[in-house]
Amino acid sequence: MPANFDSPLKINIATGFVEWPTGPLGYVDGYQPVRVEVWLMQHGTGAIQMAYQDNPSGSKWKADDDYFPSPWGGGLFKPGPALGTAVLITKKTVMGATVQHVYWWTEEVELKY
Repeated sequence: MPANFDSPLKINIATGFVEWPTGPLGYVDGYQPVRVEVWLMQHGTGAIQMAYQDNPSGSKWKADDDYFPSPWGGGLFKPGPALGTAVLITKKTVMGATVQHVYWWTEEVELKY
């Protein structure tokens, strides 16, 4: 797995959503990271959040562009366990052609205010 989630992740007490999911950006076999997409879900609260980051670089990713819910609404996150799933889309050029590779991971994360 090239990356995972930081834990705990911080809930914004005013919105009830995580601002923002983060994690380490691991080694991706010579591929350039293009986008990381993140889904957070919490059983019992009905909270769900989808966010992304284009062109992550360095040693960390931070999914700080939200695309659901927008504007924030629905179930709100509470401190405790949640499920995080992420997809890291990467690319590299091989013999003049762009080749994509996708890494994904799912894990339990702890949420706090």
